[in-house]
Amino acid sequence: MINKLFKSPRLLNKDSDKNIKITPLSNYKFTSTMNSISLSTNEIAEAGKHYPIMFIKNSDGVIPIAILSLKENENNFVNKDGNWNKNRYIPALFRAYPFALSKTGDNLSIALDSGYDGIDKKDGKAFFNEDGSNNELGTQVSKFLQETYGALEVTKNLTKIIDDLELFKEVELKVEHNKNNFLLKGVLQIDQEKLNKLDDKSLLKLTKSGAFNTIYSHLNSMSNITNLF
Repeated sequence: MINKLFKSPRLLNKDSDKNIKITPLSNYKFTSTMNSISLSTNEIAEAGKHYPIMFIKNSDGVIPIAILSLKENENNFVNKDGNWNKNRYIPALFRAYPFALSKTGDNLSIALDSGYDGIDKKDGKAFFNEDGSNNELGTQVSKFLQETYGALEVTKNLTKIIDDLELFKEVELKVEHNKNNFLLKGVLQIDQEKLNKLDDKSLLKLTKSGAFNTIYSHLNSMSNITNLF
């Protein structure tokens, strides 16, 4: 999903990018073709008040996602001016743009979308100090990215517990609205029948891990399907 957000990602370099300036994000037009976005468990309770929360499986495991539209390349929560719908939760990965955290082996680096139009503008803010260390902006960005991506890693561990108990089932989300039919494929949801049949040991594991918070936020969020129209 991050690949869809970034037009031309590259790593920030404290030497070659010493004088780079970044204009703060002013709108979310760059999300207009995103019909879903990854979430961490830290966000699910709040995001689940506004969006249907489903899951997808990729090479990293199972991750929760906020559904923003039932159509491809569409986001129902951002208008033509790039303004996010008032009083709707904005997912952390969107708020982190144009930055992301890149991991190579054990090394973490900050990546920047060089296609972002807020680079080296007159009102831009410096990212590095003269000595190449992060200044106030750089420190804030680094902290937010580490918190966000750290939470995503914790989330993978939680969803693995749920997956190991075989509680996910693949579904086709079919919705009818104004005589139009919409179909979302390749998503996972919690199998409530299996959940209700878990033994005490498995229930205790879910409770102690905190995975139940993710499960119930997902189940409660499904009433938000109507917000997609």
